[in-house]
Amino acid sequence: MKYRKYISSGLIRTINYILMFVFLVITMTGMTNAVMNRLMKKSEETNYESYKNILKGYTKAVNVKLQSYKNIVDIFNYEPLLSTASSSEIQKYLASCINKRPSDILCLIYVDKDGNGFTDAGRTFHLDEKNYYFNDDFAPQRYYIGDASQDPNGHYPPVFTIMEPVYDEKRNLKGSLCAIIPISIFNSIFESQNSESSILVTLQDSSKRFIYTKNKNMLMHPPVIKDSDYTVYEKQYIRNEEIFSLSGKLLDGREFDFLVSDIANAKWLIALSIPHEIRKTFQNQMRLTKIGILFSIVFLIGVMIIANSKIQKIITRKQLIEANFDPLTGVPTIDYFEKHAGKHIKKHKNLKYMIVECDIKNFKFINQKYGKNRADEVLVLFGHILNAGCNEFKGWLGRGYADHFSMMFRINSPEHALEKFEVQLAEFNEKIKACEIAFFPSFGISFYKGKESIGESIQSLIGQATFAKNSNKNNLVQNYAVYDSKLVEQVEEELYFEENMKTALEKGEFFVMYQPKLDLTTEKLCGAEALVRWNSPKLGLVGPDRFIPVFEKNGFITKLDFYVYEQVFIFLQNCIDNNIPTVRISLNMSRKHADSKQFMKKFLELFHKYSIPADLLEIEILERSVMDSVDLTTIVDMLHKEGFSVAMDDFGSGESSLNMLTKIPVDVLKFDREFLLSKEGQHLDESTKKFIKTLVNLGKNLNKLTLFEGVETEEQRDFLKSIKCDLAQGFLYSRPLYDGDFVNFVKRNY
Repeated sequence: MKYRKYISSGLIRTINYILMFVFLVITMTGMTNAVMNRLMKKSEETNYESYKNILKGYTKAVNVKLQSYKNIVDIFNYEPLLSTASSSEIQKYLASCINKRPSDILCLIYVDKDGNGFTDAGRTFHLDEKNYYFNDDFAPQRYYIGDASQDPNGHYPPVFTIMEPVYDEKRNLKGSLCAIIPISIFNSIFESQNSESSILVTLQDSSKRFIYTKNKNMLMHPPVIKDSDYTVYEKQYIRNEEIFSLSGKLLDGREFDFLVSDIANAKWLIALSIPHEIRKTFQNQMRLTKIGILFSIVFLIGVMIIANSKIQKIITRKQLIEANFDPLTGVPTIDYFEKHAGKHIKKHKNLKYMIVECDIKNFKFINQKYGKNRADEVLVLFGHILNAGCNEFKGWLGRGYADHFSMMFRINSPEHALEKFEVQLAEFNEKIKACEIAFFPSFGISFYKGKESIGESIQSLIGQATFAKNSNKNNLVQNYAVYDSKLVEQVEEELYFEENMKTALEKGEFFVMYQPKLDLTTEKLCGAEALVRWNSPKLGLVGPDRFIPVFEKNGFITKLDFYVYEQVFIFLQNCIDNNIPTVRISLNMSRKHADSKQFMKKFLELFHKYSIPADLLEIEILERSVMDSVDLTTIVDMLHKEGFSVAMDDFGSGESSLNMLTKIPVDVLKFDREFLLSKEGQHLDESTKKFIKTLVNLGKNLNKLTLFEGVETEEQRDFLKSIKCDLAQGFLYSRPLYDGDFVNFVKRNY
């Protein structure tokens, strides 16, 4: 009985141990499953948020890219012109925009309501189906982004279209202004994607044509997604904020999870594809972990919680850095800049700020000549210089695409801020000189002026600064410009000049005036300079300082030169035929005549149409012409051979050099009026007099006649006489005269 008692109690303990063990195993297993399931769910949610943030980043980048091109179309959609213009006038306007539009816009197109269209290159076409350019969603939302398309012959890259409505004066829809843009502009957004990553990004339009995908052979070939090797079946869209989620699989059976987002103002989708293998691999790892937890549940759970927490912090921190800081230069991204600068302006609406947009002139040339690595070195140096300036003045800095940077500074007044900026600009230039590769920055400035600027967004302020910067691209003296109403008026005026210059020439709106030249020794009339003016029906009398720079940029100045030449020839011929006394007339040869032989051939053909002695003409040339010194020497020799006199205009102003002067045998050295403008006011200071005397003596030593233009006071005249200057021209003697008034002046002073 005693043994039975011991056996019974031992069995009971064993059974109790077994039951306890089973209970503990079941309890621990349940606890492990609960904890691990909770951790698995949390990790999946965190990963989902991470993928969603990545997709949001790509979505925002695409939206920003599309918005930037929409802004460019806005600039060309010039309502005062397009609302009243005829189709032919719009066609001329588009043609004038070719050299102004960015190079990555392939062309501008206008399509009217009847489906008739033409490109800025002059190609016309007709659309049988106009719903692509005038659908129900088009007019109310101001602009529309079309689907991708491709030239069936493969001559042109795949493109998409940004369209804006064009209204007539009564705000009725008149047509559509379109920009044709290659889909390759999106490659730079996705280029950071690892080509070996199993997570893919796909961008497709409303017709399911791929605009971007990892498989380059799938781009637009074939156009419909269901026929490709990347087909999504049974699309079950579940709205989650602005992100859609769905499940699908490839034709080979591999399953994927997809996150899909809409692109604003376009019926496009951007998708992030995550293979199921990632989740399955994660789940298998968790099962193995559960087995280990059974042996040391508390220790392993603690280790996993700590490790998971640290990993998530590292991932989050890395994503934050990658999303908000440019990996090349280390400065904040433009999105980060716009976000924080915009918040600061909204919070402090009554304060004043200066926004600076900058880039590097001809950066593409640096990239092509020196390669990407050296060009990146230039960008890094430029970024460090700008960052140092922002740190010094407690400003904000952001890097946009390529070589574009944006800055914002809090200021007290625009005037004081510009003074500081010019000082800082000088320091920038000194630091830039340390770079082995020479580069030249360009800056545009806009201002947020407190109460009067409330409502202005940081994006619009950056746009204003960019507009100012782009308007100053050809300024070789000052490398920054400030956005204001005068700048907008100037750009509009330049556009008017370019649109009307040919018509004005045909209608004879340009005419010639003559400014007399006098011999300083005898005070006798010895010549005159022919000066062009424009009598515009809209603007009135326009001086050459307003339209000549525009014509020099677009090359129209060469046609205007020959128009002026012929008007002078007609005037001289009339004087000769009617026995009216006359003097030698100087003709300006602009710097844009590139070929000396072609110029002389055309000039002599025109000259020989009239019976005018060659000694009645003098040609004024500029050393800074596009011709080289050999061509300039050739043309001077040819002019001398025909009996013409030759003068070098603006000598000593920094345009001409002594070396060039010894090679080019001109007859007259003409000095600019700037030399007679004294620093001390109306009276010439001693340093100015010494410099002018040196220039005149130089001309004497070279056996050249010397002529000063811009003589306006008796003091200037008397001084020039005292240093033996030969000729003078200026308001002291006469302003430019109409041809009839000039004839009377000649008769009185001959």
